[in-house]
Amino acid sequence: KYMEVNRSDIGSPDTWLRTAYIIEQRAGEGDVELAIALIDSAVVNCQRNRNSESKIQNSSTYVLERALLKARHGLHRPAVSDYNLYEELVGTIGTDRFYYLREQSEAAGRMFQQALDDIDRAIALAPRNPLYLLEKASLNVRVARYAEALPILEVLVAAFPDDMDCNRLLGFCYVQLGDKPRGLPYLEKAVSMGDSNAAALLELYK
Repeated sequence: KYMEVNRSDIGSPDTWLRTAYIIEQRAGEGDVELAIALIDSAVVNCQRNRNSESKIQNSSTYVLERALLKARHGLHRPAVSDYNLYEELVGTIGTDRFYYLREQSEAAGRMFQQALDDIDRAIALAPRNPLYLLEKASLNVRVARYAEALPILEVLVAAFPDDMDCNRLLGFCYVQLGDKPRGLPYLEKAVSMGDSNAAALLELYK
C-alpha cells in the first residue's frame, strides 16, 4: 500500500522512508539493500522542493536516516560516508550524540583516527558523560595507546569503583605498561563481578 502511495501524486520523502522501515523489519534476503534504495528515493524526492534551503534541510534528514539504517546492519564504512554527507549538508553539528554515533561506525569500520577525533568532539560537547570517556579509553586500548587510556580509566574507576569494564580495562592497561602488581587486583575485582574476559586475562598474566 505504501508503494502505491509512493507512485501517486501524494507520495513524499516521508512515505518512502516509512516503506523502508517496513522492508527493514521484514528481514528477508536483500531487504536491507532494498530499504537503503527506498531511502535513496526519499533523498531524491526531496529535490522536487522548490525552496533550496528547505530542500537541503529535508534531504539531510533522510541522509541521516540512511546512515543509521546502514549502521544497524553492520555497513559501517558506508554509514560513515552518509554521516559525513549529513555534516556537509547541515554545517556545524551541535550535538554530542551525532559524533558518538559516527564514532561507533568509525570504530567498527576500523577507522580509528577518525573515531578518536569524533569521541573527542563528543566529549567537548558533553564532558561529564562517562559513556564517552569509557569509549575514548576503550579506543585507546584497542590501538595499544595504553598510556593515553590509563589516566581516563583511573578517573572512571574512582568515580565508578564497581564498574566491571572500567576495572578490567584499568587492570589491563597497568599490566601492559609493566605494572602487574597494580594491574592484577583490578582484574581480580572484575572477575569477582563475573567478567569472563577479565578471568581469561588473569589466567594469562598470573
